[in-house]
Amino acid sequence: MDVDAARLPADRAAQDADLQPLWRRPMGLDYRARHGRGRCEQHAAASAAAPAAGTVLLPDDLRGRRRPDRRHGQCACRDGPPCPRANDPAAEYRDAVGRRTMTLEPILFGTAATLSTLAGGLLALRFGHRIVLILGLTAGVVLGVAVFDLLPEAITLANGLWHPRSLIAFAAVGLGGYMLIDRTMHHAAWLPARWRVHLAPATLTLHSLMDGMGIGIAFQIDTRAGWLVALAVLTHDLADGVNTVSLCLAARSEEAARGWLVLNGAAPVLGVLLGLSIAVPPVMLAPLMGVFAGVFLYIGACELLPRSYARDPRLRTTLASLAGMMLMFVVTSVAH
Repeated sequence: MDVDAARLPADRAAQDADLQPLWRRPMGLDYRARHGRGRCEQHAAASAAAPAAGTVLLPDDLRGRRRPDRRHGQCACRDGPPCPRANDPAAEYRDAVGRRTMTLEPILFGTAATLSTLAGGLLALRFGHRIVLILGLTAGVVLGVAVFDLLPEAITLANGLWHPRSLIAFAAVGLGGYMLIDRTMHHAAWLPARWRVHLAPATLTLHSLMDGMGIGIAFQIDTRAGWLVALAVLTHDLADGVNTVSLCLAARSEEAARGWLVLNGAAPVLGVLLGLSIAVPPVMLAPLMGVFAGVFLYIGACELLPRSYARDPRLRTTLASLAGMMLMFVVTSVAH
């Protein structure tokens, strides 16, 4: 059989198919192999080359060819290793969706943190005497994130670049630095008395801004780390809203409580946007996770636990905190 005669029916069918609308064109494997669609330039050119002497190229001969690997945008051919495909709309679409998702997820979590803060503040305004167990559970969750996720994640990200003792030192820096800022701002005697009423809510608002930045930076490190940091932020942002309103109400200022609650609620979203705009060098990812672990240790052990126990020193508050820690242990174990 003549080679040109054997190729003629297939070429005529391909020409007829090109006259059809896009939604009616055949896009099978052998059609793409003849026309080079969805394949790299190297293998598209190889498919279009003339066959060797004595070889009859029929559509049935192409059925044994391994299908392209579409999961990673590669052309997996049987005559060589996978190579990047050119002009692959599906791969470009997946990449675009992935980039948008990586930006959209932290913004959604920042919005959820805003709603969590507002919910905590509204609960404090209406049911201030019934939220002690929520505060205890929140304290346990924050401590669990620091101990069961952030510190192990920092050691994993170190990958030989940092000694584990150095990462523990970074955690101590985060704890000590946050403690210094927190206690210095709370005892600023040089401020006028009428300004001192707004000092503690302002500190909590700055804390919420840092929480949002932590979400944005954590999503740059790893999606799972971003989810877990966001979960911790969501849980203790409820307590931030409660504390913001409680501190203002202690100063007999309900108007200030509502104003600071709105500012505190807007801070996480702004922090997420700032965190996403910061480019983090890979060598600094592990130290940053260590610093976050130290900050969360201080928030859980030195702020949330004492406040929840001071409001209700009964055993149920302690059990709620332990339940929060166990919850995070289970969540991180499943995630790993």
